[in-house]
Amino acid sequence: MHNSNITHHLLNKISEKISVNALFEEFYQQSASVIDVKIFTITKFEENSTIASRIYTNIPESYPTFGTKPVTEDYWSEQVLNNQKSFISNSIEEIADVFPDYELIETLGCGSCINVPIIINDQVLATLNCLNTKDFYQETQIEKVKSLIHGATICYLYNELNNKRGINDGR
Repeated sequence: MHNSNITHHLLNKISEKISVNALFEEFYQQSASVIDVKIFTITKFEENSTIASRIYTNIPESYPTFGTKPVTEDYWSEQVLNNQKSFISNSIEEIADVFPDYELIETLGCGSCINVPIIINDQVLATLNCLNTKDFYQETQIEKVKSLIHGATICYLYNELNNKRGINDGR
């Protein structure tokens, strides 16, 4: 599916009655037609960007969406949260430098990742995160992931709207 079609599809879905989980799953399924991915997540950041929480994962049994974790000030947070630029890593060693759960990431068959910021009102509020095998994220794949950011933004905003309204659909 073409990326603008994904965005259109998601906008049609939110005009209907759809749970946040179902919308995230729709986005993941549509995105899988654009890019091969082993781990596909969306992480949100609290207003001051010091706390992160995973709000969607394609493999909840291995990489769940519960809890929060502190965001440390390092070159990842400088690049993604402060400079609003994507972070790309193509080895488990690079991943280990910034993600404390790198051992789990490696056991899930991943050795590369890309984190694309979801920017609203000139502020990074979340990231779209794709992980795959070592050296996977080269220029063509990077552009494909970045092209999905509008769909990720729709999902993030829908999640936040439902949270604000107190609508919990089992996550």
